Amino acid sequence: MKSFQQFQEELKDKFTNTTSAMNNIFSGQGLGQLQQKVRSGEFNIKDIKDFAKSKEANEIPLKFLQGLLKDGSKIIDQKTNKVNTLLKNKQ
Repeated sequence: MKSFQQFQEELKDKFTNTTSAMNNIFSGQGLGQLQQKVRSGEFNIKDIKDFAKSKEANEIPLKFLQGLLKDGSKIIDQKTNKVNTLLKNKQ
């Protein structure tokens, strides 16, 4: 049985594109500026509304989905190759 640490490492290896997409999302300029304002206590509701209407905020779900689809495709390709190899070996 796998330990939780092993499970986490396996997930990290399988979902590299998703992790990369999430890192890129949270390192964006608009979100970075908003985070700085929140930390300094100098933000207001208008800042949040402006960010919510920005192109960067609207692209967050798309970037996440793209990373997830790339990882899903990679996993499906690996499993398909494994099945094809097993079928070849049985012949």
